Amino acid sequence: LMNIPNLSNAEPTIVDSKTWNQSGSTFRIEILIENQGEFFTNNWKSQLTARKCKVTNSGCDKVWEINDFSTLPHEFMHYHENSLVLSDLNGDEEIDSFFMYRIASDGLDSETFKSMVHINDTKYAIRGKLSKHIDNIGQFSYQFDNSYSNLDMRTVVVTKKLLDDNIN
Repeated sequence: LMNIPNLSNAEPTIVDSKTWNQSGSTFRIEILIENQGEFFTNNWKSQLTARKCKVTNSGCDKVWEINDFSTLPHEFMHYHENSLVLSDLNGDEEIDSFFMYRIASDGLDSETFKSMVHINDTKYAIRGKLSKHIDNIGQFSYQFDNSYSNLDMRTVVVTKKLLDDNIN
């Protein structure tokens, strides 16, 4: 079985964040995990929130936010450590973001993973499965969301390489 993380935090916990300056403004991306209830019970909920904000004198103005969660009693959200990448992914001199997380299970079943890319603050997702079967450890399958058809091939190749680097 895999190591089950501390599953008792009722408050969101920041698991990664990065801040950068662009065009005279400061921006920040935060990735948070929040677990509520008791693992392996019907009152369980595990949630991942990622958000980008523009830092102002009065706080942080939200640019985008995504939320994903599981209420299945044997699943939890697991951020793929150090996967948050800030880079100009499409060559337009604007900072884009990439990160990855898993909807982890009890360690016996395949896991769902998602990699999220924001280019010009538009979300693109790659969804897939990681095998846990002893004969297929490390193997995965994935599918680009239909929105990827709007991107140029260079950007698709760059995000696929980020996915490969984080899976392996």
